[in-house]
Amino acid sequence: MFCNNCGTNYMPNSTVCHVCGFSENNMQANPLHAHAQPVAQTIPVQDSGGFAWGFFGFIFCTLVFPLIFFFQWKNTTPLRARATLIGYLIGLIVFIILCVIAGLVFIAYEQAIIDWLENQSANIFRLVS
Repeated sequence: MFCNNCGTNYMPNSTVCHVCGFSENNMQANPLHAHAQPVAQTIPVQDSGGFAWGFFGFIFCTLVFPLIFFFQWKNTTPLRARATLIGYLIGLIVFIILCVIAGLVFIAYEQAIIDWLENQSANIFRLVS
């Protein structure tokens, strides 16, 4: 049986709704509720934009997962979406900085790195043959 006031499902033997306190006896006295339809209830979503979601975005910064989650969560859980996006952007910036540093190191020590690689490959070929 559904409450004519709020639409909550309640026990068939009960005459009073346990959610809104509406009494079935009031239905005859108040004709506004005589044809009330059950109301769909929404379940509240817990939105916690915490460090873990930012860390998730940071760790997977090179992948598209955090962006997909951001666009999926931005309307329902904005704090979680924001934390994921911030972590993603921080991770992406750190990744780009590390790539630039690695590129500069490689350019600065290019000949030394090439000589070291040739030396290592020569040692490997000597061990194999």
